[in-house]
Amino acid sequence: MIKVLISTIALFSFLFSVSAEDTTWKDISNAEKSPENWVTHHGSLDGKRYSGLKEINRKNVNKLKIAFTAPVGGHTPGGAWWTYAGLEGTPVVEDGFMYITEGWGSVIKLDIRNNGKRVWKMDPDTDQDYAGNISCCGINNRGVVLYKDKVISHTIDGRLITTSKQTGEIVSEVQIADLSIGESITAAPLVVKDMALTGIAGGEYGIRGYVNATDLKTGKQLWRTYTIPAPGEPGSDTWKQGPESHSKDAWMHGGGSTWVTGTYDEDTNTIFWGAGNPGPDWDNEYRPGDNLYSNSALALDADTGKIKWYNSAKGFGFITPDNGGKDVFVHVSALKASNLKELTDGQAISYELVEFRGREVASNLKLIEVNGNK
Repeated sequence: MIKVLISTIALFSFLFSVSAEDTTWKDISNAEKSPENWVTHHGSLDGKRYSGLKEINRKNVNKLKIAFTAPVGGHTPGGAWWTYAGLEGTPVVEDGFMYITEGWGSVIKLDIRNNGKRVWKMDPDTDQDYAGNISCCGINNRGVVLYKDKVISHTIDGRLITTSKQTGEIVSEVQIADLSIGESITAAPLVVKDMALTGIAGGEYGIRGYVNATDLKTGKQLWRTYTIPAPGEPGSDTWKQGPESHSKDAWMHGGGSTWVTGTYDEDTNTIFWGAGNPGPDWDNEYRPGDNLYSNSALALDADTGKIKWYNSAKGFGFITPDNGGKDVFVHVSALKASNLKELTDGQAISYELVEFRGREVASNLKLIEVNGNK
């Protein structure tokens, strides 16, 4: 059950603003000018999640009380491994109506002017047993975006669905992710112009992360940018051959999932999206190297998906011993304790091994001069 809190002393202005107009790109890109609505996951393209509404303030916030409750079936049983769907979606509001999701991908429209009365429910008919067995890390759905006369959403089994705002009927659906190889979708879509952008989950299952752009007019894929470069692509040299045979093609299962909805800067036509951890999570022996572009913030050209730049400030790294042994973990705190600002590839360094939380890590770091250089 979800509880919607509305002020009893000053109802939001959107309760009195009713319109049947479509949600335009201008509405999305200028969201801050219409604080009575919240039509995207972040509220605005820049991801600030700031509301300009002023009816609730420090003087009256202590007088808020529950206006209504609306059962939405979020804890729906199903599946074999993950047996219940969660409620993690950001409610989206437009013209007095609220759109919410539950983990299996259903979308529910509520009339918040009428005590949260349900207008319709869209059920994507997700195979709960199949998805519940394969999906990574819980059955979650983090919301929708409104565009034109449609509600744009995802399902845990990898579909992009457009639903009529008026009737709740499914208009179209496109398969984006491949659940059979561990890919799933939990993030809300990001709409940029006429594109729906999708990130995927499943880094712990050996997937290769990507951001996908779908043309909302045709349903066709416009571009797909992988967060783990293939051999020959920029950054591929950061995925090295390890001593074990199964690390030969580590990049193919390198993780870098994109399960948090990105943002967009209209001035530079740039999409910003985070890439998650490499896979496997803990043991870099099976994926030697810096493993770009995992654990990075990516800036993508919105028209092509091309990576403009990235930032991968991780706070840790690994030292490769001269004797050919296993790489040694070094944390940024060890650098600070040794009065070092950073370490770069190819630097010679001495260190001591100490035990920390059951593993050997580098400590007491010192740069070594080689041919007059440190």
